[in-house]
Amino acid sequence: MKRLESHLLLLVSFALGGVLTATLATGTAQSAVASLVEIVNTPVPTQVVNTSGTPVPTQVVNTSGTPVPTQDTDERARQPVTITTNVTVLANAENGFNFGIYTVPAAKRLVIEYVTAAGPFTDPEEMFSLSLNIEGGSAPLLYIPVTVSGGLAPNPSAHRMFASQAVVMYANPGDILDAGVHTNAGSVGDSAGVFFTIYGHLVNLP
Repeated sequence: MKRLESHLLLLVSFALGGVLTATLATGTAQSAVASLVEIVNTPVPTQVVNTSGTPVPTQVVNTSGTPVPTQDTDERARQPVTITTNVTVLANAENGFNFGIYTVPAAKRLVIEYVTAAGPFTDPEEMFSLSLNIEGGSAPLLYIPVTVSGGLAPNPSAHRMFASQAVVMYANPGDILDAGVHTNAGSVGDSAGVFFTIYGHLVNLP
């Protein structure tokens, strides 16, 4: 009888020990889920996968030389750019240009998004297009088509040119922007002027 009691006490001890161990393991796991996960990245691609359903606080620590890439979605509204200029085409000249209408600041990138322009001219001149150019050997050149009105009363030979178009053009720090007007060089005794308004925004560069 005493031997049986000893066996029963031994079995109860084992059972209590198993319950205690399971409880401690569960508490440790829950504590691990709730604790802060700190990732020191120099840089190494890292993915945090949480299968517990409980949010895991995650902190990424990078050195100043390898900062964490971020994007400010409001940056376009914080750094808008509006550029205005007037380009004159002299009488009997084929094209007219205004050079250096904008220089991109240091540590910035200019994104041009919209161009509008208007101006009068007189027959027999015809306007074909406008242009935006970034100075340099292999610099981008953007052409913008124009719309020409019919003759204006009371002078049927007088016309107006309009242009309004969404564009995408990028300029890097230090780049210089030029504006141009392209015609058939048919202006006799008159010059033509076109007023540009260019809309865009600046982006901070790292």
